[in-house]
Amino acid sequence: MVGHEVGRETFLDGQIRARQLRDQSENIVDRMKRCGLQGRPSRDAVSIIGLVSGQVERATDFCNCTGYPSSRATASTAY
Repeated sequence: MVGHEVGRETFLDGQIRARQLRDQSENIVDRMKRCGLQGRPSRDAVSIIGLVSGQVERATDFCNCTGYPSSRATASTAY
């Protein structure tokens, strides 16, 4: 058997959390782009296909990076 059964509430909670993480990551990528930094790897798009549902969605594809605020950053300029 592949995977395990989860309740509707657990599934929906997971979907909400995944969406929040994607939105936060997109916000960071947008800010990096405005600063001239690359937030996504330069490769073709990757899609994920659900084994049972057949649902297709584009995989989140972000560069793995660590940012440190500038020592001159203020609350209004720091991200």
